[in-house]
This record gives sequence, structure tokens and C-alpha cells, in this order.
Amino acid sequence: MASAGPRRLVRLVVVAALLMASACSTAPPATVDSADGATAAPTVTAESSPVPETASTPSKTVAATSAPEPTPTPEPTPGPPDPPDLTKSPSVFFAPVPAQLPGANLPLPDGAMDFMDMFAPGAQWDDAASHIDGFKLHSWMITHYLSDAELITIYTGLRDRGIPLIIEAEPLNPPNPAECDHNESFEGPFEIRNLQRLKGLGIEVAMIAIEQPYSIAHRLEGPGACQYEVSRILDEIIPWIAQAREIYPDVPVGSIEAVWADPLTTPEQFALWLDSYEEASGEKFAFINLDPNFNWSGWGEVARGIEQVADDRGIPFGILYNGNIRDTNDQYLLEIAREFAYYENDLGGTPDQVYIQSWHALPDRLLPDDDVGAMTGLVNRYFGERSVFEAAELTVGADGPIVTGRLVSSNGTPLSGQIVDIQALPLNGPLQSATVSGTVPAGATNALVAIRVNAEDAVPGETTTTMYSVRYTEDASGQNLVPNGDFAEGLSSWGVYGEPLGNANLVSTPAGPAIELIATSSQQIWIDGAQFAVTPRADFDFTIDFGAPQGTAGTVTVAIIFLDVSESSRSTIVVGPRPVNDGWTVQTKNDGTYVVELGDLDAGRYELEIRTDGDANTWVGSTTQIIEVFER
Repeated sequence: MASAGPRRLVRLVVVAALLMASACSTAPPATVDSADGATAAPTVTAESSPVPETASTPSKTVAATSAPEPTPTPEPTPGPPDPPDLTKSPSVFFAPVPAQLPGANLPLPDGAMDFMDMFAPGAQWDDAASHIDGFKLHSWMITHYLSDAELITIYTGLRDRGIPLIIEAEPLNPPNPAECDHNESFEGPFEIRNLQRLKGLGIEVAMIAIEQPYSIAHRLEGPGACQYEVSRILDEIIPWIAQAREIYPDVPVGSIEAVWADPLTTPEQFALWLDSYEEASGEKFAFINLDPNFNWSGWGEVARGIEQVADDRGIPFGILYNGNIRDTNDQYLLEIAREFAYYENDLGGTPDQVYIQSWHALPDRLLPDDDVGAMTGLVNRYFGERSVFEAAELTVGADGPIVTGRLVSSNGTPLSGQIVDIQALPLNGPLQSATVSGTVPAGATNALVAIRVNAEDAVPGETTTTMYSVRYTEDASGQNLVPNGDFAEGLSSWGVYGEPLGNANLVSTPAGPAIELIATSSQQIWIDGAQFAVTPRADFDFTIDFGAPQGTAGTVTVAIIFLDVSESSRSTIVVGPRPVNDGWTVQTKNDGTYVVELGDLDAGRYELEIRTDGDANTWVGSTTQIIEVFER
């Protein structure tokens, strides 16, 4: 941070100069007469009071017949943009991450280098800007990233485009360390200072989103979690909102809350939160936004239930679409595109508010908006054609099954030239394998295998899954280090527990002994293997052999957990049918049709996963279809 000090100082001086110039701009400009720029006294008209003649104030002769020189009228300062229309659906909001200052090394994401370029005259995102109903900054960006001069530049650039500014803030007071840990949402007093800072710079805030007070302070579980009563949370956030409104009167305030698998999020929890706030404050939240764990396959169904809860109460409902850690911009943005396609196309969700947002170092490019690898390009893509797969037809050709289908837009227009990928997943539960590879953490000395049914990251559901073996090897040695990893000794070295507990039974199969996991959606099975020694920094392969019939995907997970004093890290395999091969790729014809020859598939039932990733103007699309192949 040593190098950041001078840079900040220069910026503050610039801001002071800008503010002084702005303060003086409302007075009529002085007339410069002398060559060296000295400012002479203003011309006096016949109606004005005479200027006394003194040694320091030379008199000017005024002709009785001369007309007064006109004083130029200053250009009016534009007012703030109109606040977001909370009745508009969908409203689209944009929330990228700026780059850190060089050498800052903050424990926060280092975002897009061209962040500030967005606010320069002529920046290339006119199309995206025309779709954006608000631009959001998180308060940690204000605290740690942006100087006063940059904040003024951002606000001015947004104002010129008519885009209002939204602030995301953490409203709770820092907790007593003896009571619980300081986590997200506990920055209340500092957030008020940020709002005061913005107001002092002449920046208007059109909307405030408070970050996860209910999820973090009440619902979060585990060591150090606060688990406040809801009434205590309300006793803190209602006065905080009142303080915010002393700075920005009548500013609408909504709540952002998390959707998790563990602890499991339910629509009923959100109903309690929304109703409790309204009862305590006398007003409804201006909106409710979800920040889902997109790694959990059950997030969408829970979000649909919460959307209904919000609709029943007349509260605008929104989702923060953001990617996970990926290697490239294209991968990151494609993941966001898949999220909104899944929720809005596949599940039929209709959010009132859509956030194209990042919490990560990616994307590191925001401009121009005609680039599919730039974040503003994703805004345009959201308003593109929505991909719809019509039902495919299965026929039998000389070389095996043939699938014929059609890809169209939501209004039935054929989508030509689109790449379609198809994979076939076996549904009759044959033995399959899955592997995850990596490097042992530097501090890890031991590891264990954890099998979970309807628990932790596993999706609740009915399951009948067979586990044939679990293997962990290092540095390509081939030696399985998992004690009793092939279940030859039954459940020896494996601890089984859960409440209510499903069934984990030893069975004999043609492939050898195996463990059959049977559970209803309300039952759980936790199985922990015995610890074994691992080599720090060694390359490893973790492989499971399993059988997962139709409908069980995601209900079982198997993880290798590395241990230092406590858990260091884990790598998890989600159990479910795996594709039988690398799949097939084709391109749609002018009429949107595609034809795929599936070749010599073994007899059995398969689920076809049919997908297109679309393009810069077309949504991701996907569908599934069950087929059955018979012996010929």
C-alpha cells in the first residue's frame, strides 16, 4: 500500500480543485483584460450601484448611450437520474468489480482493468447502457478501491447516461468477538460514513440493498455463527435504515439474502423475514434479491418458491446472476448465461429484477458491449433471442439410433447455425467411474473419505445408489490408500450415522462386494472412512466406482477431505449417471433442425442431454429426452 498513498493524495487535490471550480461556476464569469490574465473589475451598467473610486479600484468610464455587455449564462447542472422504477419487470442492474490499486493486495477480488473506462465520454457500451436500469457499487469498493475523484467520475458518467446509482451495504453493528465472529453484513457504522462521503461529493444514491443480515446473522450455522434472534437483527437494521434516510431521504431499501443447501434455505424462512420486517418497521422491503449458491443444483427450485412468496406480498423479486471462479472471461460469462437460462427458460421463473453481477476477479474485461467476452456484452445477450428446443424424434437407421430435433426462438423463429451438443447418460444404473485429480495441500498430513446422502452438498431426494469402490492414489503409484476402499471387509473402517438414518447395506454383485445406499428424501446417511496418511504437495487421483439409476443424480456426494489440525480442503464428486462417451456435436440448419446419428449404443435406457451455448445474441438452451435402445 506504500505506493498507493501519493496516488490518492494527487486525486484528492484534483477533487478539491474540481469542487472549488464547481462552487464558483454559479457566479458570472469575470472579464480578463490584461495579457497576463489579471482580472479587471466588471463593467457597471447605468442601473448598477457605482463602484467607489479607490487607489486599488480604478474607475471605468461608462457611456450613457452604451448597452451593458451581456453576462454569459452558465450551463445548468444536470439533475440526478430518475430512481429505478420498481414496477418495471424485468429491471436490469449491472454490478462489475473494479481493479485494485497496484500493489494493494487486498483480500478482495481484483476486477476489471477497464472499469473506469466505462465512464469516459464515448465509451463503447451504448446498447448495454440503454438496457440498464441501475448501476450497483458494493460499499467495500467505495472504502478500499475508489478515490473521491473516481467516485465523481463514475457518478457523472452514469448521470450523463441517465443511469441511477445503487449501493449495496452491510447494515449490522460489528459483533462482540466474545459472542460470535465478524462476518459479512457487520459493517453498519462504516457504511453510514460511506453514504455521508458520497453525499458530501454531491453524489445521489437512488437505492440501497442491505447484504444478508438475515442469512448471515440468523441462519448461518457452525462455529462462530451469531445466530441472532430475528427481533435483534431488526432492532439494528431499522435504525440503520433511518440513519441512511437522514442522508438520502426516502431512499428505497431492499434486502439481499442467500440461498444455501447447508443450512437448507426454504421459502418459509423468507416469508418469516419479509413479514417480520414489515411488522416491525411499518413498511415492506422495497425488493428482495437472492444470492444463490449456484454450485447447488437445488437452488432454482427453492428460488421459485421464494419468488412466489415475494409475489404474494407484492414485493419485487430479483436474482443476482454471478459466475464462479473460472479460468477465462468466456467461461465466467457463459456460466452466468446458463444461470439465467436455467431459471427463466427451464424453470419458468420471472424475476422482476435481474442483476448481471460479479464477486470475482473475472470478468477482467467490461468493454466493448459487442464483445461476447466482455461483461457489458452479456447485458445485450440477456435481451437476445431465447433458445427453445422442440421435442426430438428418435428413429433407427442402418448404423443405429438417429435423433432429429429443432431449435427455435421463443416466438418460433428458426435459429440457424447454432452449435448443438448431445450427451447420452445411462439410466439403468450400470457400473460407472468418476475421478477428480489435484495436489495435496501443503499443510495436510492426513485425509479421509466422506460419503453423504441427502446431506451437506448432496441434493435431498430419494436414492438407491450402489458404491462399488473408493480409490485414492498419489503420484501415479497405483496403490489405493483408502482403508477397505473396495468394501472387501464390509463396513469395517467406515462409520455410518445420520438422523433419521437411511440404509447402508453390504451387497454382493457380479463386480464384487458393494455398499447399497437407500434413503427417502427425508432420510440422511453420513459415512466417514478411517483416516490415512497423505503426502503434502503430492499429485493425487481420487476415483469412485458406482451405479446411479435415473432420478438419483446429486443425492449422493463422495469427498476426499484433507486434514491439517482440522479440515484443510476437500474435493467432491457428485454422484450421478455419467455420459457413455464424449458425445456428439452438430450445427443447426437454416430451418433450425439438427440430425444426430448416435451410433452403436448398447441396449438400455438413456437420458439425452441436449444443449446449445448460443452466441452473443442468443441464449443458452437445453432440454432432456429419455430414449430406449433395444437389442437388434
